[in-house]
Amino acid sequence: MFPHNFKSLALGAALSVTLAGGALAQTAPDVLVTNTIDLTYNSGENTPTVEQEDAASVAFRVDRKVDVVVTAQSGDGVVEVVPGRSAVVLPFLVENNGNDTQGMIIDVATAGSVGEDVLTYSRTGTDAEGSYYVVISDTTAVDDGEIYNVDTALNAGNIAAGDDYYVLVVANVPIDAVDEQFADFVVTALVTNEDSNTPVIQNRDQGLAGVNTVFADAATLSTRTGNQINGAFNGSDSDETRMLLTAPVIEATKTAVVLHEGLPGTTFQCATGGTVPSSPLAAIPGACVQYTISVENKSGSGTAATSISITDELPEEGIVYAGHTAGEFTVTRSGRVITATLANLPAGETESFTIRVTVD
Repeated sequence: MFPHNFKSLALGAALSVTLAGGALAQTAPDVLVTNTIDLTYNSGENTPTVEQEDAASVAFRVDRKVDVVVTAQSGDGVVEVVPGRSAVVLPFLVENNGNDTQGMIIDVATAGSVGEDVLTYSRTGTDAEGSYYVVISDTTAVDDGEIYNVDTALNAGNIAAGDDYYVLVVANVPIDAVDEQFADFVVTALVTNEDSNTPVIQNRDQGLAGVNTVFADAATLSTRTGNQINGAFNGSDSDETRMLLTAPVIEATKTAVVLHEGLPGTTFQCATGGTVPSSPLAAIPGACVQYTISVENKSGSGTAATSISITDELPEEGIVYAGHTAGEFTVTRSGRVITATLANLPAGETESFTIRVTVD
């Protein structure tokens, strides 16, 4: 684990080294840039040439550029999870695109149907169901970082010019969360002075001889929505990720209909079934009753259900098993217990099977 201010000041010491990706480092603040001219002239033919070195000179000091960028690392800004999943990592990259080492105060806001009213913020980190915590790390691996308490509004660690680190929101999904519930996490980085908890203040009054502090951060758009989430030139930046619950929503129904009354002088094979009559029939002893068991996947998130199993134990009195029709199910029977399984049920689809019995 690295110390709290884990970005060494030495990372920002070099002014002209090449960074990863080939980009040149920006000139640091307070560097004096001096430009001079040399002058020569004469007064005509056969006159000596006058040479003046450093005939005129001007200098300015490089100003302090403040530019922080926060970017959600979850593709389109949505991470799909299932109820009860633990240690879901929602990574955000915080980049210092300015020209000076900066501190950062990190804030994490939550909202949504499994947001602030359901998820409990942990300052010390826990895998308890329904909790979340925040880690500052050099990588997207939780174990490579250290837990950060967003409530303290303290510097989360210096970042050298051109460098970055990750803010990892680690969430433990409630087991009773349901399909299409969500939690939005908005991460904001506010620039502070190096080794300080004091936010940077813009100052443009120093002229060319002094060092101005200029906010250069552009207005930024949410990775998830495309809408503006943080204004321009304010020394901070934000982005968001939605943790979206995806789960099958299975609704089962069981209906009964009399296929045949079994009156004397009639013939009907209850084992194989037949057409449902247009008019209701009576469930008298000897009648054939057909049960229809249906399952529908009503998942709004489009999540398929797998390994569906239905157990139907027929009553010991009043009816006798006669037969069944499996449909897309696999149906087995052991005495009065009938088991039906279905490997997969896509969202929006319904499958059924039937059981037929005779009335005692």
